[in-house]
Amino acid sequence: MVVGSIMWIMPSKHDRRIAKLRQQAIVSGIKVKLMKYPVINVSGRVEENCHEGASYSFVDVPLKGVKTGWMLIRSDDQSEPLDGVNENKPIDGWGWYIKQDELQEEIIAHIMQLTSKYSESLFAVSIMARSISIGWSEAGNQQDLDDFKVWAATLADLMNKHFVKEGDHQGLDEID
Repeated sequence: MVVGSIMWIMPSKHDRRIAKLRQQAIVSGIKVKLMKYPVINVSGRVEENCHEGASYSFVDVPLKGVKTGWMLIRSDDQSEPLDGVNENKPIDGWGWYIKQDELQEEIIAHIMQLTSKYSESLFAVSIMARSISIGWSEAGNQQDLDDFKVWAATLADLMNKHFVKEGDHQGLDEID
């Protein structure tokens, strides 16, 4: 009975791996927070159920002149959208939860790189005035964290190149 009780409270191998991954993220300057992300159906409506995952925010990636907000959420419904419905859905299997302004094709293509590479484990991509974040199931390792940081820095460069030229935009600061 004593051994069973101790084994019950001990962290599993999976729990230890996640704790190590989160610690590595925090040490490398990534803010980690548990989140519930909404689910967007094929018609573009937000549903009651949600994806539960961790939000990894790259707060050390500077965004200049970006005061608007975007959040792209993975859709559970993989069927084709109806004609004329959710026309602003640039990425198959994903929908806009927040879309304050149009993004350039180059920026969309960069986001699509990440969503296709991590299609099974990624829930969300968020770009706010103070940070770029991803929501994912943490089915990865240190190399994935490094890839995410490089991806976020490149996205910030693309955003800065566009928005510094366009001037400051008004919009959302951050969503918590």
